[in-house]
Amino acid sequence: MGLFGKKKLCPICGNEMKFLSGLQVEDGQICSDCEKMLRGKFNITEGFDRADYVIKNSDPLKVMTVAEIEEMIRSMKEEQAQIIENVGSDYANVAKADKCFSIAPKALDVGLKRAKAYKNRIVATSEIIAGEFAKDDTVTITTNGNDVTTTILDVIECSSSSTFETMLAANTGKHKVEAGTSAWIILDLTERVSEGSLIQK
Repeated sequence: MGLFGKKKLCPICGNEMKFLSGLQVEDGQICSDCEKMLRGKFNITEGFDRADYVIKNSDPLKVMTVAEIEEMIRSMKEEQAQIIENVGSDYANVAKADKCFSIAPKALDVGLKRAKAYKNRIVATSEIIAGEFAKDDTVTITTNGNDVTTTILDVIECSSSSTFETMLAANTGKHKVEAGTSAWIILDLTERVSEGSLIQK
């Protein structure tokens, strides 16, 4: 028995829960690895609480049950295995875009240079299925049956505590993400990328 008693295991993957990590959900706690896998599917929203004069955020992942999360991860892994089988040996690095949106950040928030570079560009909130993706990678997007080659302007791991806008303005953290995580991938494209598109390199 350790200093703090019995080791706690994640109810989803069975891995040991690290001290002061993981996410409290409706009826238990999941490890940070399981949370990272799902994070891109759940938008954190922020709002100003006038009574307390603070910014508060809301996270829909926190109101899910362990059983619901387990089923979602099982379904995701099945779909990811099918994607890898379909892609074959053509690409070692594969991500799937779950949500896509266009951005036009303000110079005051991200700096003049980044504001110009990112204006009207597409962000793909993605599951990183295999390999890794980094800023300045050249990638092939398979969308609506067509292949489009473009560059990744930036990649930001989806945060458990902040919105995309906050993370973009902070410009902190690694500009590389690996399999098993969710990320916001900023693509050098101005045309819509359909949800379910594959990002490959």
